[in-house]
Amino acid sequence: MSASSVLRSLAGEVIDFLVFVGELLGGASADQAREAILRDLGAKPGSGGLVLPAASMDSVKAYRDSIDTDLQADIAAAADIAIVINAIIEQIETWGGSDWSGRTDTLITSLFDVLGRTYVRQRWPKLFLVIEALAVAGELTGSLGPGEQALPHRSGGDTHPGRFFDSLLTILKFVWNPGRTLDDLDDTREWATGSTLNTARDESFLVIDGLIRGIVAAIAVIDQTKDEFDENILSDVIVGWDGKGLDIDSDERPSAADLLASRMVSLSLLHEADSATEELKVTWLYLPRRLGNPARPHQVFLALGGALSIDQVLNPQRSSHSPEWRFRVGLKSDAGAALLISGDGVEASPEASGLQASFGYVATPDSSGISYALPRATGMRVELGGLSFLLTLSATGARVLAVFDSCALVVDGSSADSFMRKLLGGRPYRTMFGFSLGYDSNLGFIHELHRVSGKDATGATVPFDSAGPAGPSDLDLTLPLGGGGALGINPLEVVLRVAWRSADAPATGWAVAAGGLITFSVTWGPLYLRVDQLGLLAELDTMKLQKDRNLGLVDAHVDASLPTGIALNIDAGAISGGGAIHHDPASGDYYGAVVLRIAKRVTLTCLGLVSTRDGQGNQLTSFILIGTVEHLGLTAGFITLDGLGVLYAADRTLDVPAVRAALPSGKLKYLLFPADPVKTLPEMVAGLRTFFPPKEGTHIYGLLVKLTFGNADHPLLRADLALMLERDGNTDTSRLLVLGRVSSVLPQEQAAVLTLNLDVVGEFDFDTGFAALDAVLYESKLFGRFTLTGAAAFRRARGLGFALAIGGFNPRFTPPAGFPVVPRVTVALTSGDNPKLIIEAYLAITPNTLQFGCTASLYAAAFGFSIQGYIGFDVLIAFWPPHFIADFKAGVQLKRGSRSLFKVDVSGTLEGPLPLRVAGKATFGILWWDYTVSFDKTIIGGSNSVVSELLDVLTELLTRLDDPASWRTELPSTAGQLVGVRTNPATDGLSLHPLGRVVVQQGLVPLGLDRDIDRVGAFVPSNERRFRITAARVGGRTFTDFDTVHDEFPDSQFFELTEAERLSAPGMVVRQAGVGFGDDGYDTDPSLGVPAPFHYTEIVVGDDGVPVLQPEPQPAPREHVLAGLRISASARALTRTAPSDRFSGVRRTDAPRLATLGLARTAGVS
Repeated sequence: MSASSVLRSLAGEVIDFLVFVGELLGGASADQAREAILRDLGAKPGSGGLVLPAASMDSVKAYRDSIDTDLQADIAAAADIAIVINAIIEQIETWGGSDWSGRTDTLITSLFDVLGRTYVRQRWPKLFLVIEALAVAGELTGSLGPGEQALPHRSGGDTHPGRFFDSLLTILKFVWNPGRTLDDLDDTREWATGSTLNTARDESFLVIDGLIRGIVAAIAVIDQTKDEFDENILSDVIVGWDGKGLDIDSDERPSAADLLASRMVSLSLLHEADSATEELKVTWLYLPRRLGNPARPHQVFLALGGALSIDQVLNPQRSSHSPEWRFRVGLKSDAGAALLISGDGVEASPEASGLQASFGYVATPDSSGISYALPRATGMRVELGGLSFLLTLSATGARVLAVFDSCALVVDGSSADSFMRKLLGGRPYRTMFGFSLGYDSNLGFIHELHRVSGKDATGATVPFDSAGPAGPSDLDLTLPLGGGGALGINPLEVVLRVAWRSADAPATGWAVAAGGLITFSVTWGPLYLRVDQLGLLAELDTMKLQKDRNLGLVDAHVDASLPTGIALNIDAGAISGGGAIHHDPASGDYYGAVVLRIAKRVTLTCLGLVSTRDGQGNQLTSFILIGTVEHLGLTAGFITLDGLGVLYAADRTLDVPAVRAALPSGKLKYLLFPADPVKTLPEMVAGLRTFFPPKEGTHIYGLLVKLTFGNADHPLLRADLALMLERDGNTDTSRLLVLGRVSSVLPQEQAAVLTLNLDVVGEFDFDTGFAALDAVLYESKLFGRFTLTGAAAFRRARGLGFALAIGGFNPRFTPPAGFPVVPRVTVALTSGDNPKLIIEAYLAITPNTLQFGCTASLYAAAFGFSIQGYIGFDVLIAFWPPHFIADFKAGVQLKRGSRSLFKVDVSGTLEGPLPLRVAGKATFGILWWDYTVSFDKTIIGGSNSVVSELLDVLTELLTRLDDPASWRTELPSTAGQLVGVRTNPATDGLSLHPLGRVVVQQGLVPLGLDRDIDRVGAFVPSNERRFRITAARVGGRTFTDFDTVHDEFPDSQFFELTEAERLSAPGMVVRQAGVGFGDDGYDTDPSLGVPAPFHYTEIVVGDDGVPVLQPEPQPAPREHVLAGLRISASARALTRTAPSDRFSGVRRTDAPRLATLGLARTAGVS
């Protein structure tokens, strides 16, 4: 209940009761109920309906539904409730007859009594049973008379408790002393009949024993009135003892043992645990103190046997802001374990040595950490965190303990006036604490109050740090200033902060810190400068050892803190704009934005984020910079380039999953050409931190474009795109990344019929061939009011094919592994939940399937009736072998509450093309009766086999291998080359590097399979069904050791698959498509290189121009040597830079080339 108060909850219950009264006594539909109630109470018939004041009711409902309220709102709500109740009473008074003088109050009281009982019976049926029991007791024990005698009153100088409290006293007396009592044996009592026992009872123990009996009775009532689906824990209860002389009218004197045994209570508890049924038997008895010989203190006898463990949520239907209450029991005891508990300790039987028992209620707050806020969620309040109420028992003692953890005393000025809000600095002043209250049979009363240590909930506060000796700030005061300083310097605000802390025992000493922060602005002509929270801190510490103190008696330090922000603005006519730079001490980040407008046309924007730590807090400097130019207006046809920009990130990476998760929120608008970068700077920084986390060794280079399609006055489409290349130096990998925002308003913004906003993120991994694209609709509308949602995803992985899903897949299709869940493209044609009309659609494409479908659903409810209907279809088309299956469905149902009155459902499947078959069923139902008709008919017969022609696959394979287009050459790896190779112009033949490779590859059929192929597309192999290249000959040399060359093949083109296998198999599978071979006998291994000494000569040319050779050259820094290799005279020579000179030379006729290709069918091909 961190976001709602007890007062609002109480107001909610009252307003629900008043609404119930208005519905029962007002309106034409309630005439019969109203007349019947008034007739039973003796009022005149024909009374008008009850009318509640609408304004006051609406005001109280708004108060109930509000999030934060103040004292004034509480008082106003109470006044509105009083107005409503008064209006009800005034109307009820008019329902009495002319002879009703003096009886109007009785009518009002009786009517509210009936209404209250009816409301409680419907809302809390179990509580109603308890209230009825009390009411019956009151009727039996009270006297008939005027209604005021039901309450405490004075009569004849004496105070009378009234019928209600008399009934309570009667019930409590019976619970405490059923039948004959120990008083009958106490000779100190006037009516006692014996002198063998002197009880000298302690009333507190009787109260405790009576309360235990009352709790058991309540458990029995509640447990046995549970719903049929709930678990009844209480199995059996035995109370009392049937001994001689215990009856009230018995003349025989009872014994003390019988009287004590008559107060014994035994019960059995059952619980269905995870593995077996647990049972616990409990017996207890109160033994009053005895004076005499032997003397006995007050004691409670407790016997336990069995095991029981319960952890049950008590409020599963709680609101999102309410704490979770759990009832927890953990008990384990050997049979015969018994305890005698008294104020002097606990006596245990030998069987009780292993007793372990705990009973309790635990409240766990929500993510805010607050269970309850008293008296409300704003203003000065007490916030309660975790709550627990526990009873623990063991063979050595018992303890009752209430623990209030992570509580806070909060002074919040948000509900105060503007001066107090400013004085408190705009943030709550919070003091964390916790306390415990309880009693231990060995230690006595327990009471503990402690202050919770740790960082302030509001985070690090400049210039204070929780790690300092004085801890976090304890007192914050903000003093607003009016400005008006000297030399153009205007002080705007001063913040004073004080912290203090005493050392924890056994250490001694104290620490105090005081600091101040000042915010000021400076105006010089067209320039405006503002500096936020420039600070100074002073600390005194006596907790250090005296030898470590810099001033002997005390350790003192003075420090200054950098400003948290600097803002600059300039207005110089041709150039205007400004920006801001901020520093976040908690994260160590620096961030800022600058916007300049030149000639009131072109806008320059620069965004930046610099981090000094990585995500784990390690020292790492990384940054990202984004610079853009907007309002260019460069038009080419119907495309306008309106913006251009660059992006560079050092030691940062793009977290694509984080971007995907944020797509529905539309956060990319803060990064790609933001409308107001300075105003939305916090959102921009949050996006950069989330989407571009630090990663050492990774760099990103990006280009940003802003495009408009269509007429400049009425554009059809706007697109903001970022194309980025990410290079990871650690793994030597690269990715192409795409971020985009697409928006469209059709037909035009002034009369929008369709508004689309789409955010996109994509990646392509150059090394693995993996490609992904995700798009999500957000803030999209149809006719300006109907919400349009949905998403799309594309995945392509080497060896798995591709998949494109717009709104998801067909229900029969199994998505590829790792493919995200894509929500349907949905348009809600109503703005609320009643009525509700929704249309959903999808489209998906894979290498072998086309999928699409649509579903429309309707729901409406009124006067206790509801109607819901649906209609839709799902189509799945397989390209090869040709096959389609279309599922269709439609239905409508009318209900009264949860009971069906009428329904019609039709569902079926159309499958083809051959045979073309339709099958399904239709169901018709009225009330409890259903009738179903099934149908299955073949419309067009035939076979679904499409394979008929034979194919000589080996001949076709040799033809493909004999094609020069199937051959290529590859150069050796760059690291192994000793010389550079120029690129020859296109020729009819292929040139082969002496250390290169020859590669032959085809796409007709996979090679090197361990199973026969069944077909090749629509053809059946006539002969061979497995193929392998075993040898190749170049000149006089034969190669048998190959490098395999792979490509992607669809298994559905070569193997017979079932329907389920076709839908679940990957679209493409990587298999062998060819071979590569070459001579690597002269290849070089870079790992075999050895370091060589780097020697050079140092010559110094003096002022006289005479070169002097230095006897001991000084080694140059490494970076200077590398720079010289790039910019020296030899590096800039034409033979090193100009392609025409660098690769000049005569083409030799004896250079190695591939001869004309010729293949022969040999035994090596099978």
